[in-house]
Amino acid sequence: MKRLLFIPLVLFLSCEDEKDVYGCTDSTACNFNDDATIFDNSCFYPEDYEDNCGVCDLNPSNDCTQDCNGDWGGDAIEDMCDTCDEDLSNDCIQDCAGVWGGTTQPEDCTVTDIDGNIYQNVQIGDQLWMAENLKVIHYKNGDEIPTGYSNSEWANLSTGAYAVYNDDPSNTDVYGNLYNWYAVEDERGVCPAGWNVPTDDEIKQLEMYLGMSQSEADDTGYRGTNEGSKLVGKSDLWNGGALDNNPEFGTSGFDFLPGGYRDNYNFGNYYSMGGYGYFWSSTEFNNGSAWYRLLGYDYSEINRFNFGYKRYGFSVRCIRD
Repeated sequence: MKRLLFIPLVLFLSCEDEKDVYGCTDSTACNFNDDATIFDNSCFYPEDYEDNCGVCDLNPSNDCTQDCNGDWGGDAIEDMCDTCDEDLSNDCIQDCAGVWGGTTQPEDCTVTDIDGNIYQNVQIGDQLWMAENLKVIHYKNGDEIPTGYSNSEWANLSTGAYAVYNDDPSNTDVYGNLYNWYAVEDERGVCPAGWNVPTDDEIKQLEMYLGMSQSEADDTGYRGTNEGSKLVGKSDLWNGGALDNNPEFGTSGFDFLPGGYRDNYNFGNYYSMGGYGYFWSSTEFNNGSAWYRLLGYDYSEINRFNFGYKRYGFSVRCIRD
């Protein structure tokens, strides 16, 4: 009788293998994963972000987002720009008003006069303008611009001077000074170096950029449609009317204000603050008058006049050479 060989059946049982977890296994990384078993090259570190970024997580906030200018912390991202490359073209440059696609650089956004007054600037078309009325009290070479004239003295001047509306210094802070045209034409210059009082043609260029035709710009009186509303700003300073009721009010960034004027033939009195604003061109019309612009609360257009008597006191806006 054959003996049966009994071979015990040995069952080899094992627990189910743990699943591999891929991730960052470096504990010094921002995204260290304590459950990770296999390093997958996904680690990123605090130095991957700028020092001024206070966020270190998988979904960095805007503090760790670069805008199209390469600046950290902005909320402007690449898809706001038509192009956003290593050379950072103008499409990825913000102008002084914060609009993408401008041509102005940060250093162009302000200008300082000889007295230390700092003015905001605005790019409108190909022109760079001051966005505030001039308040300087010295010519560019340091000579004082005379002031302090009585009404009768002012009305008889034939030399450069400036006045402060109602002799109230707080008006200068808001509206700037009022200059006669003799100060405007003075070869010593009232505008900062590299800037000038605009010619009549330079103002026309501004007006045409805002929507006027050439024929309208060349005309006199109120011209255009709503270019005046575009040119002004700060509606709380204007009397209510067609000017500030227009939907285009203030859209240019020029921010012209109703600073009024000082007259030359009615005893040098002050008129029209809150309702009208006037600014000189540097273009003479005849021996006694020069071209200027008038913005009125009851008109959305721009008034071009050629009988601005040179003894009037009007506001001044400067344009870069």
